[in-house]
Amino acid sequence: MSVKKITLVSTSHLSSNPRLVKEAKALSEADFVVNVIFLQHIHELESFDEEIIQYLPLIKFYSINFGSKNIASKCLNWKRLLRKLWIKINSKSELIENIFFPEFKKVINKINTDLYIGHTLQALPIVALAANNQGTKFAFDAEDYHRGETSDDKQNNYAAALENKYLNEAEYISTASEFISDAYHKHFELIKIITLNNFFTYNDLEPLDKIENNQPIKIVWFSQTIGLNRGLKEFITKLILLNSNLFELHLRGTSDEFIQSKLLENVSASWKDKIFFYPQCNPKELSLWLQGFDIGLALEPGFSFNNEIAISNKIFQYFNAGLAVVATSTIGQKWVIQQAPNAGIILSRDLNLDILKNWSENREKLDYAKEAAQNAAKQIFDWNDEKKKLIDIVRQIKVD
Repeated sequence: MSVKKITLVSTSHLSSNPRLVKEAKALSEADFVVNVIFLQHIHELESFDEEIIQYLPLIKFYSINFGSKNIASKCLNWKRLLRKLWIKINSKSELIENIFFPEFKKVINKINTDLYIGHTLQALPIVALAANNQGTKFAFDAEDYHRGETSDDKQNNYAAALENKYLNEAEYISTASEFISDAYHKHFELIKIITLNNFFTYNDLEPLDKIENNQPIKIVWFSQTIGLNRGLKEFITKLILLNSNLFELHLRGTSDEFIQSKLLENVSASWKDKIFFYPQCNPKELSLWLQGFDIGLALEPGFSFNNEIAISNKIFQYFNAGLAVVATSTIGQKWVIQQAPNAGIILSRDLNLDILKNWSENREKLDYAKEAAQNAAKQIFDWNDEKKKLIDIVRQIKVD
């Protein structure tokens, strides 16, 4: 018998995991019965999650919430704190691998499932143990190369130990770049490993407006958080050497006054008037908002092995919005630009921004890059094509 019912498990918000949402939607549209269990811990993101839930009525969602202001969430948060104390006493407790094991188990026991798919590292032991206890199957969407994800050896070793303990029993492992797939192959030679690039469903945009010579070129960057380790400080240091009348920089993500002030250190008054900060927004609003810009920044600093070989969501979202792409020189991002060389450029390691000056002096070249980006989103980077790999591998799995 083939898989019919699938449960995806994540220890993050839906709105923080667009990859999970895309996979759940794709599987549901392929006539699988889909459930999603996810964790909520930031109150401000709950409304974004709810919009996603309303958008996908055929999928059953189960949330485990310890970040809200209601009594149930506050009680769960107290349990979380008490469990942390218990872990210090009992180092063999399963709570070490996921502090919310009891809550996830409670939900899992309500659901009849043929296949579990874990979508975060902390979800891996949950789906592995659930499959073992119920005599079903599990898979793992690693997305990133977790044992090389940080510069902290202790954390990387913990990730490796968790993966070594469970992944040999997985039906398959999926990743978000061919380079991450190659890295996992070295550890799990007998497991099927597939690459599911973080493409987005192509937006059939209206023809792009030409950029007038008297208008500033609008540059955009976004993430969940705006921080000092995201490559922004280094980029701004180079950007402010250019004419402030020719450009604007727009940054979206959660930040505070301290972060913003540090990013704007040594920035002239004329440039400060051209740098704008926006709070995090829901995925649908973000997609529409991005279409109002000209250039998308993908400033991965390559601070870890994973960061060097990964490919972020944002670079494909820029293509989908019809933006020219300026990316730092990581292995993953160089691969993307090689697929669509007319749509963007890889910056040198010293962040030479001559391309921006060139585009400001010849707006037709920038228009051409934006058009090439839009074409690449349609012809190369479309999730409608990429998702077929996911559906095919799931259909190949046989269950009792």
